[in-house]
Amino acid sequence: MTHLKLTNIYASRCKACHGADGLGKWLDDQGYIFPPLVDEDLFSDAGKLLGSASQ
Repeated sequence: MTHLKLTNIYASRCKACHGADGLGKWLDDQGYIFPPLVDEDLFSDAGKLLGSASQ
């Protein structure tokens, strides 16, 4: 799967909840309501690829 295709999938299916940067949404009183998808320690290759797109 190409980088462009993954970016388009993220934009159409994930971005609204997990944010443009993939860092998720944190509420101080509840913790993550949408967990991060991008992190240097993330085990998902797709998450790593999406993370490199935001840098």
